Amino acid sequence: MIVRITRSKALGLVEAPRSKSWAIRLILLSTISNGESTICGLPQSDDVEAAIRMAKVLGAEVKQSGECIVVTPNSKPCGGYVDIGGSGTTLRIGTALAATCRGSITIDGDETLRGRPIRELLESLEELGARVSGYSLPVTVTGPIKGGFVEVRGDLTSQYISGLMLTGLVVGLTIRVIGEPVSRQYIDLTRRVIEESGCSIHATGDAITINQCTPRLGTLNVPGDYALSGFYAALALTTGGSVTVTGLPEPMGHGDDSVVNLFREMGAVSTFSNGNWTIEGEGGLSGVSVNLRDSPDLAPVMASVAPFAVGETVITGVRHLAFKESNRLVTMSSTLRAFGVHVQYSEDEIRILNSRTHGALIKCPNDHRIAMMSGVIGAGSEGETTIVDAECVGKSNRWFWRDLRKLGISLQED
Repeated sequence: MIVRITRSKALGLVEAPRSKSWAIRLILLSTISNGESTICGLPQSDDVEAAIRMAKVLGAEVKQSGECIVVTPNSKPCGGYVDIGGSGTTLRIGTALAATCRGSITIDGDETLRGRPIRELLESLEELGARVSGYSLPVTVTGPIKGGFVEVRGDLTSQYISGLMLTGLVVGLTIRVIGEPVSRQYIDLTRRVIEESGCSIHATGDAITINQCTPRLGTLNVPGDYALSGFYAALALTTGGSVTVTGLPEPMGHGDDSVVNLFREMGAVSTFSNGNWTIEGEGGLSGVSVNLRDSPDLAPVMASVAPFAVGETVITGVRHLAFKESNRLVTMSSTLRAFGVHVQYSEDEIRILNSRTHGALIKCPNDHRIAMMSGVIGAGSEGETTIVDAECVGKSNRWFWRDLRKLGISLQED
């Protein structure tokens, strides 16, 4: 699919995309729960569909019930083959849970997923007694593992830790995290999901202990996602418009919801009330310095606004962007340059200067957030922006282009 965008002003209300991070954790946690779980408000997302496929090879039955799914664990012996597309969260959490099964599960994914880190998690599972066919995709994992003590790196991806945390509910684990963890908000999210299911976690220093416990989920709703909603809000800033995103949880001031305050620090009117986040983009913006080590998915959102802000925006703590769907240090920078933006990056930093942007030809590098970033910049730039393979946004938000049109962006799909 090709999307063509011309300069226009974003005005109106749009519903927040639901969080695939929440959805995937709830789906996979339900495979080890004490009975039927009903999960409602799932996002229309390739990654969520991948998690459902993973749940099925983990032995669960998954049925559609209106706008919800009903997951019944232990409906059949776990085992088989699953292709999980490009879902990194499903890969790491699903692989860890696969090691608790008596059967063998073969896991594969698309080209982007085959290039993402998994070796360190597989080595940790081997220490616990799992057998693995190799250290990259496709890989076959055969359990069951035993509980006990295990070490895993935390400086590449937090998903290794999240996967072992869910696995600990089955076998009992103490996890020693090696290195300074990245994306801590997602470790916190995993902990929250586990604790809200009636189980407990004990964390001291670099150790996390999870005792055996059977989760109880019941009926749950997936909340709105701030990192994805950030692109809608950013449209107000790049186009001089006004956007209200509805259906969001109360911001806590850290993690992805820190974007509410970050836009305010840039000089925007950014307010939250009763689940609604409103952004006004008619005032002037100034560059900021921000460390996104714990919320890396905000980097493309901030990068989409930075060229429209006076001065320089410096984004640090982004070393692990190299291990996303694309090497985002490279793809964010090359995309910005295509729009005429002055940008420099190093191993752990991106520096973006105020620039006069123009239309660009962008080919999605199999990375949904790069395509969304391009749409936001294109809507505020002179000339026409053409985005090729624009359907890549479906990894997290299939309605992205529809929603931009709803907000008044001049957009044509071919």
